[in-house]
Amino acid sequence: MGTKALARSLGFTEDKTRRCLAYFCTRLEHNEWTGTRFVVDASLLERVLSDVRKGTKLKVIQRWDCWESYQQFLVYRFHQKVIRAVIELKRPRPSKRADSSVKREKVREALDVLMERGDNITIEVVCDIVGVCPETIRNWGCNDMIAETKQIQWEQRIQSRKDGIYEQVETYLSSNPTTVVTSRAVYNMLGTLRTVLWRIAPELTAYIHERIVQHNRNVTDVVE
Repeated sequence: MGTKALARSLGFTEDKTRRCLAYFCTRLEHNEWTGTRFVVDASLLERVLSDVRKGTKLKVIQRWDCWESYQQFLVYRFHQKVIRAVIELKRPRPSKRADSSVKREKVREALDVLMERGDNITIEVVCDIVGVCPETIRNWGCNDMIAETKQIQWEQRIQSRKDGIYEQVETYLSSNPTTVVTSRAVYNMLGTLRTVLWRIAPELTAYIHERIVQHNRNVTDVVE
């Protein structure tokens, strides 16, 4: 049965019928329309596969001079390996957003390590851990993340220092229950100047002043 007659009997267009025949002729051991099985040229098939995987359009491949007929092209076009290559080519690639998320997660993990170890956070140190250069970190859009984490680290250190000072002051005053203490003595014990501490934490200098006044008043009351 000819292609036109087969198309009429199937109710398909002639082109669609040709495509169906091409699809099945390499999948059936015996082609009932021609009486033989189509022999695929391995080197030509590999050429088609190679170009498809590179992104060459099928319309371009169809115009190759090697085809003896349109039907021959269709046989290779609908070969199972070619169809699989076309499907793989059309699979969505990982989005830039997902890729960016993975990169930012690497930087976040590096920052978590530095925070846990108590090491100073700098772009250079983060680059050493991640294994990239500062320009790459900038291109990943991670500079702000590093700056924010560095600020958090600084604030935590300041708070830790404050907590230590509160404890030192209370320990010092309690160890001198009958002695009038001076501001100079307290700041010498802390190893810092009042003006320096005031710039960082004015509430601490106010607290120290109030505790000294209270302590000395209690000492005076005991003496009297």
